[in-house]
Amino acid sequence: MLKKTIWSFVALVTLAGIVLFVLLQRADTEFLVLDEEARELAPGLFVELSGGWTHYDVAGPESGQVVILVHGFSVPYYIWDTTFEALADAGFRVIRFDLFGRGYSDRPATEYNGALFERQVGDLIDALELDRPVDLIGLSMGGAVVMRFAARQSELVRKVVLVDPMTEASSPPRYPKWIGFPLIALTLIPAMAEGQLTDFLHPEQYPTWVEQYRVQMQFEGFRRAITSTIYAFAAEDHLSHYRQVQESGLPVKLIWGVQDQTLSIDGARTVQSVLDVDFLTVDNAGHLPHVEQAGIVNPAIVEFLQSDAPAAATSGAGLVANLELASFCSRLPRAAYKDLEKSDISNEWFEVYEVGAGIWAIYEPFQWQEVISYLIIGDDSGLLFDTGNGIGDIRAIVDQLTDKPVRVLNSHSHFDHIGGNHQFENILSPSTAFSIENTLGDDSDAVKMEASAEALCVDLPSGVTEANHHIEPYAITSKVYDGDMIDLGGRELEVLLIPGHTDDSVALFDKDAGLLWTGDSFYAGSIWLFFPETDLAGYEQSIDRLAELVPDLKALLPAHNTPMIDPAKLLETQSAFKLILEGKAEAIPDRDGLVMFEFDGFGFLMREDYTTVAGD
Repeated sequence: MLKKTIWSFVALVTLAGIVLFVLLQRADTEFLVLDEEARELAPGLFVELSGGWTHYDVAGPESGQVVILVHGFSVPYYIWDTTFEALADAGFRVIRFDLFGRGYSDRPATEYNGALFERQVGDLIDALELDRPVDLIGLSMGGAVVMRFAARQSELVRKVVLVDPMTEASSPPRYPKWIGFPLIALTLIPAMAEGQLTDFLHPEQYPTWVEQYRVQMQFEGFRRAITSTIYAFAAEDHLSHYRQVQESGLPVKLIWGVQDQTLSIDGARTVQSVLDVDFLTVDNAGHLPHVEQAGIVNPAIVEFLQSDAPAAATSGAGLVANLELASFCSRLPRAAYKDLEKSDISNEWFEVYEVGAGIWAIYEPFQWQEVISYLIIGDDSGLLFDTGNGIGDIRAIVDQLTDKPVRVLNSHSHFDHIGGNHQFENILSPSTAFSIENTLGDDSDAVKMEASAEALCVDLPSGVTEANHHIEPYAITSKVYDGDMIDLGGRELEVLLIPGHTDDSVALFDKDAGLLWTGDSFYAGSIWLFFPETDLAGYEQSIDRLAELVPDLKALLPAHNTPMIDPAKLLETQSAFKLILEGKAEAIPDRDGLVMFEFDGFGFLMREDYTTVAGD
């Protein structure tokens, strides 16, 4: 009986092995050998390295700064076509190559781990006799490869660009390799060509992508290389290399497609938590923003590599260090508040005023930005228009003012207006690359300066310090569009998209009450129109639009300094801005390439080259 059981088991295992062998043979597309003959027929160049033959291509002047492009998990070097050409045209000496196991590079019988790919990059630099530090650009898994190399051999690197990079280790398959290799060969590998289309937001625009990918699958060793990479490289601690690069001080630019479904843009938060980067989000792009939005990404890469230093992270209100704060506290209290009754809910950080029926101005007077957020309450729910700079606990104030459900809508996503967003569950927002980028939070020095002694007239709330102040990440739960109506019950608010100050700037219009919330597009003070994200032509159009509403308005409610301003100021703002664009207003030199235009009760702080920018 025992012998019969044993023989039955052996027969079953043998049969399973035969079935598996047959299935593997049927799934096998590897009928070519990557030998000398194959290399002679292939495009590009070859160089023999310690791990085997490497397929590469080179363009651009020999005297140019060398840039090496490292592709991702499986698509070979043609994935860099547009970037390769753009960099060469810009005068760089550009090199792209196929990682081992991909394209026309050899498939060595070894473990495909970080050490193998790091050595391949280093060997390529040696073989091509590159005698000065290179720039490295890595896509997806290639991002992890270049960060490993830059961390361990930083003396050979000048700058790094990461495009939708792999950041964290992934768990290897649960089953051992002797099971995993054939299973992956049977299931994952055959679907990989078609699977590449998920990297695109609009795959229909790339009809030849699948067939182009299949070419490399014909060469023996592709399946083994891919499977080994899944087991070995993907499970490594990539984030430790990001930390090491931070310590080295290498300039790094991070680029991410907003609609990436392969590696979510949430990964940018991970990068920013350990590494200072110059960050670019790219809307209307998936995992390959340099392909789908080449006209945006490639010029940005060229600009970063050509600059003497990485672009400063001065977006938003982060220029506090460059502005004169000495006179700030002397402005307080502002005269406009003497006619308003301060609520008992006010505390050491916030002053709260009821400026209309069910409308509360939540004012932060003792921080130099003097941000005003507004809680607007209807019969059924409330809307919080801005959440301040995140230093005080705005949620505690809101909970004292109402027990109704409250949604948040920001006038725009500069960090002094989104600091408390993370305290709320329902966040409304326009969907722009800028607004999505800012959901990732901000721990930069610019933000920390907002909590510095120079920016304050009182002590910080308990537990908050300059060192620990930052903007927490948050999630947009609903998108808003121009003309949307927000029904609070007995009160309707119209959403007006007014790009200019930023591309996600919003105004709120309560037609029945004759109230207009203007955000940073208008307030009593110096209106800032000098940011990289500012569009002066857009601002002119938006102010014209708001000015048309003046006959129906009783008051303006801005996001800084004072609430309840005469709507006629919008007409003055409209006229003043046209004088500036026509060259008929006096530009007073300010500092750091900025000029001030002063008018009655308001002004504009702009770049000294504003005429050039306005004409773009």
